Parts: sequence; C-alpha cells; structure tokens
Amino acid sequence: MSKLNGQGTRFKVLSQRSWTILEAFASVLITERLLKNISLEKAHFKERILFSLTHCSPQLRFTLFLALWIFELEAYRIYFKAFTRLSAEQRDRYLKKWSHSRSYCRYLLFRPLHVFVYAAYYSNHEISASLGFEEPHDGYNMLRDHPPPNPFPSREGGFKISPLPLGERDRERGGSGILDVPEKDVEMKVEVCVIGSGAGGAVAAKELASLGHEVLILEEGALFSIEHFKNLSTMERNTLIYRDGGMTTTIGVPMILLPTGKGVGGTTVINSGTCFKTPKKVFDRWGKEFGLDLTVELMTPFFKKVEKTLDVQPVLDKVFGGNDRMIQGAASKLHLHGGPLLRNAPGCRGSGVCIFGCPAGAKQSMERSYLPLAFKAGAKLYPLCRVDRIHRRHERVYRIDARFVDPQTGAPKAGLTIYPEKVVVACGTLHSPLLLKRSRIGLESGQLGKNLTVHPTAKMVGVFDEVIDGHKGVPQASQIADFEPEGMMFESVFFPPWLLATSIFHTQEKHAEIMRAFRRLGVYGFLVHDESRGRVMGGPGGRPVVFYNLGQREKELFVKGLKILARLFFSAGARKVYPTVRTIHEITSLEEMEKIESRHIRRRDLESAAFHPLGTCRMGVDPGMSVVDQNMRVHGMENLWVADGSVFPTSLGVNPQITIMAFAARCAEGIHGGEATARE
Repeated sequence: MSKLNGQGTRFKVLSQRSWTILEAFASVLITERLLKNISLEKAHFKERILFSLTHCSPQLRFTLFLALWIFELEAYRIYFKAFTRLSAEQRDRYLKKWSHSRSYCRYLLFRPLHVFVYAAYYSNHEISASLGFEEPHDGYNMLRDHPPPNPFPSREGGFKISPLPLGERDRERGGSGILDVPEKDVEMKVEVCVIGSGAGGAVAAKELASLGHEVLILEEGALFSIEHFKNLSTMERNTLIYRDGGMTTTIGVPMILLPTGKGVGGTTVINSGTCFKTPKKVFDRWGKEFGLDLTVELMTPFFKKVEKTLDVQPVLDKVFGGNDRMIQGAASKLHLHGGPLLRNAPGCRGSGVCIFGCPAGAKQSMERSYLPLAFKAGAKLYPLCRVDRIHRRHERVYRIDARFVDPQTGAPKAGLTIYPEKVVVACGTLHSPLLLKRSRIGLESGQLGKNLTVHPTAKMVGVFDEVIDGHKGVPQASQIADFEPEGMMFESVFFPPWLLATSIFHTQEKHAEIMRAFRRLGVYGFLVHDESRGRVMGGPGGRPVVFYNLGQREKELFVKGLKILARLFFSAGARKVYPTVRTIHEITSLEEMEKIESRHIRRRDLESAAFHPLGTCRMGVDPGMSVVDQNMRVHGMENLWVADGSVFPTSLGVNPQITIMAFAARCAEGIHGGEATARE
C-alpha cells in the first residue's frame, strides 16, 4: 500500500493487493458484532498495522507477505477461487480450517497474521476501554482515536517516534552525563570503554567510575525519558524500546518469541523488575562442570551491594493485584508455598505496565539508578552509537570503530574512533558474541555464539465468574517456588488487551468471547530451567539469527507445569482455562486436563516466549571450552572483558538481572586490580 503521510513523504510497505488480502482476513478474524461494532476503519486498523510493520524486522515483514499470499491462493484448492473472492460464509469456514489445522507449516504462516491483526485492533483506545482497560497515564495518546498526526519518515517508510528531550526529573538523576551526538567524525582516547548500558554495562561503568577510572559508555539505542512512558500508549512504547518491536523469534521447534530491549538501560527498562539471587545449586554445578571457583559466600557481598543500590524489597500489599490474590489463595488451598516477589521498584504505584517502561519512574532500571550514579562519578555516555568492530594487536585491544545512527531512519551518521586502555563488552547475550565474531576475537575455543539458554516459558489463561481486574497492580508480583528443584519457577503475569489478545489462539468467535471477559480473566505462568542449548549467528543487517530447539525434558516439564496451572485455576474457581498449546483450545475441567498425556502434545504444539537469553560467551577455566575466564576476561586478551548474561555457563532457573549486576560489579573490581571484593 502506498500513501502520503502528514509531511508529504511517500512510503510503501505492502502492495495494494496484499492490503486487500489482509483486510479480508481481518474482517473475518475480528468479530465486530461481539465487540460493540467498532469497525476496522473506525479502529484505524490500516494505520496501526503500518505502524507495527515499519518497526519489525525485514524478515518478519517478508514472512507476513508470504503468509498472506499462501492464504489467498490455497483457497483455490478448496473453492477454486482466491480467498478475497469467497463469500462471507466461505471465508469463515476457510479461516476455521486453518485455525484447526495440525500442520505446523500452516501454523507458522497463520500465527503471525493473528498477532498483527489482534495487536492492531485491540490497541485502539475505545476498544480496550470497552473491555475495562485504561492506559495508566493522563497524557496524549498518539494512536488513541486517529492515526499519528505527525509521523517521522523511516528508512523503510512509515512512522517513527522521535526520542523526547530529557525532563527535569531525568536531569536531576544524572542526565548531564548524556553526550550530544556529533555531526562530524570524532577520534578520542579513553581509559575504559563500556559497550552497552544494560544490567551489565551500567553496573560495570558505575563501579569503575566510582573507583576513579575515566569511563565512556556506548549505547546503540536512544534514551527514552519518563515523558515517553507517560505520554505514549503501551503499544507505542513496545515499538520504541523493544528490538524489532519485540518480535525477535528463535528458529527451531517450537519457534519461541525472544523479546529484548533496545535503549539506554537495555532490557532492564522493559523487564518486570523481579530480583532473584543465583541459587546455590547453580554455583555448585559451575564448580563441578566448569571448574569455576565461585560460591555463594564469594558473591554475597556483591549481591547485597546491588540490592541496596536498587532498594530491592517484596511487593507491597497495596499493589498486589487481584490476579495474584486469586492464584495465591488457590496455592494455599493446595498446600503450595507462594508469596510476593522481590522487586527493584520502591514507590511502585501498581500501574501494571512494567514491561513497557515504568510511567511513574519507580522501577530502578539502569537509566533510573546505576547510570545516574555513574554520571555523577564522571562517566559519560554516547547514545545512538553502534559499535562495528573491535581491533586487536596481539593480546590487546587498541581501537574501536563505531558510528552514530539517525534516531528516525537508523541510517549511519558521523563515525567514532576510540583508542581505549580497557574495554568491557556488555551488549547482551544475542549481540556480544556477534561483535566479538566480527572482530575475530574469542574464536579459539569454538564456543562463541553457542551454548545459548533462554528460560522458555508457558502460561495459562482462566475465565472466572467474578471480576479479577488482573491489569491493576504489579503484573508480576508473586511466585510459587515448590517446583523450582524440578526445574520450574511459577510467577504471575498479566498484559494489556492488545498483547493478551495475541497470546490466545482460538477460533474468531471464541477469541472475541474470551476478550469480552477481560476483567474476569486470570493469567499465571512458569519458566523452565532449560538444559537445551541453542546458538546465535549473524544475519542480514547484523541482526542476530537465533537457533533453539526445545528438548524432550523441557517438553515434559511444560506438560507438567500446565497441569499444575490447571489445578491452581480450577481450585480458584475458574470456569474454563486456555493453555498455550495450539492443539488444545479449551479445557473445562481439571479431569479433562489430567487426562492429557505428554504423548498427546508435541513440541511443535507449544506456544512459548523466553526472556532471559544466557551463555553465548560462556565462562570457564579451560580456554578450549569457554570464551571468558571466571573474572570475565576474554581468554588470550589482556584488556578485554565481557560483563553481561552471555558469560553464564548454564541457565539459572530464575530471573537473572541481579546475577548479571552482581557479576558485573565483581568484574569491575577485577579490572580495577587486586582481589574482587565488594567495596562500600
């Protein structure tokens, strides 16, 4: 479709024929008569779809294009004419046939269409409000009742939101450490260059700056201030602060959604704020299998220091929502041990949108906590700065090549050449190995980019008679830890309507029925301590291509975990539950769920997301089997360290942000010299 935006810029994302197919598909999928007759046109469906498409990866756009045309043309096999030429009744039957198909290939093509259509429709303010959801802010919503009034052209065309200037509250917290993007090429010498500003990079930078080192942080993403989180909808914020709009996906069986953050503060900006220490059994395993001399006793001072800085405390009762109360009550009936999670969000107001950036500024993500402290200690940060390559001479890094990027188009601007004395790579598990590979560093062991773990997750949605209002309060506020020794950690979760709609796979009428019950829905999930291993490779445009297959052990845990969730939901009074299994649409009793055996569910039937990629630059004492040593220095290099989740040899079984921060603090002490002991 080609169209002029408000500034006269012409863009084209899909052809007019492709848009026709998509509209025909959406007109069947969205059952308007059940949703207060809000039409696709009134919901500004086209503009919302375009907004999403221009921020996802080119590979995903191609997948959507391919799916549309296969869906259009396969109708010939049944009706001897294209889908867009079918009657309304034929379209409805055809869509249901695809929904119930057990073909995995059909599902892989069909599911992205669901996701884009439902996200675009249910993100409309009037529709979400009719379901009982209000965006937790008082600001102007760009997509609320009309298309974006002042879109920015992007490289592919479409809309791009410009980063807002720092507000006064942000400047008070150290915003002066943010450097302006230069117009001309720059060369400079620095003592320590930290690449990345997330959980690892921000902590390492703060600790090194506090110890008197000159520190420069480079961050590919932009700084999004608290004004963004107040004035934009959750869908818009999702587009801004997630890489590729949060649509990064693994290649394997099943395909797993793997969203990560992009911006100053990294993924800490969009996580739930949950804070777990590394379990003792994980340290014990690392010692036995990888020879690492790391213990709970050694790391405890670093954990304490991080927790103090972030003001970690249990979720308070006043922001403990109905979703958590419902499940925790059921857990008590079943004699399970639940309770509030520890979080880094003092002053939390229970806005319920932690994973889209905290609109109250309560969550102590890196741009609200460690980075301001780093700036006060003298550190500086260049946002919108992408590192292309690290150059070495023998065992030392001597030069870093980077370039600034335009925030609207992503196009390269001025170049930056840095001559550092020391370098800390903290780009995250998906990007750190790609930077090292491009730089021909860390290749000797053959382990770079391998050993990926992801903590695959599953969830269940339950429908109740009474109002739950799961969107009110902290969305991830409670846990059930009884099954952690087996490899499952149960935690609460909840989403705005547009995101919840994308996670329900059902026929169009049933889907609309479930969404109409939004205020009566409960959601709970679990993550799996995975033993499966994947790998990360470089793809087009430098994007990571992630390969990961779920193992048989993990599948068995998924089935067991879903049965446990069913017991919890039915014990709490649920009338129906909807597991994240594409071949099991609805369960109406616990007996029905208990009859489902593992052999009835294949790995490719599971719908999963994962949030904690780890391991691609793994730590070990043997240079032939690892990328970094236990001090996180790259084997064979004198002045290069990796300080992010990529160094952990196995998955943790719990949310890893505190572990990453504690290890980054220890790494900084090691760089400074002497014993790695936490300093006050």
